[in-house]
Amino acid sequence: MNIVDKISNELKKHEKKYKFATLVVCGGTSVLNIFNDLSLKEINWENILVTLVDDRLVPDNHEDSNRLLVKKNLLINNASEAKFLPLNSKIIFYNKIKLPFTVMLLSMGDDGHFASIFPNMLDDNSITNPDVMPRVLKTAPQGTPNHARITMNLAMILQSKSIFLLVHGEKKIKIFDMARTNRDLPINSLLVAAPSNLIIEKLK
Repeated sequence: MNIVDKISNELKKHEKKYKFATLVVCGGTSVLNIFNDLSLKEINWENILVTLVDDRLVPDNHEDSNRLLVKKNLLINNASEAKFLPLNSKIIFYNKIKLPFTVMLLSMGDDGHFASIFPNMLDDNSITNPDVMPRVLKTAPQGTPNHARITMNLAMILQSKSIFLLVHGEKKIKIFDMARTNRDLPINSLLVAAPSNLIIEKLK
């Protein structure tokens, strides 16, 4: 069963039981095929709430906006019926997204970052400590493209029933394998803290 089928099954199962489900996704080119294939799945999308694990602090129509990426590549076809909430610091408390999230979809960068948690942020306890309060935080300009960002911290990411981590390409697979023991790579913090429901998908 591929990653799209696994995500679809998790959403269907939760929606059938509770009449709602939440899907938290990342940006980046690695997930575009997943988005497109997922958008074609026959799910009760009107009961699915979609949001982002991180975003760049740019206008909605900016080419680097994860909001725009999701709207153009995921919220189409059958998934056009889903509800979408952009990520902001009050999303949990004022928009009434229920924790835990149903499905979290993450990918990993060449430097081992995930969400917008980068190597130069590893000493920030509010971001990388799994035991602090789950929060959404703003950052200084980070990564490529270099924009100020907003991101869920590790503690909030862990508030998920299922976490899918996509590692795409041979270079990233090598970095990921190093990260199992290398604490200087951000993804190590997820691997150390993650519950048993972390599903790792390696695609060459």
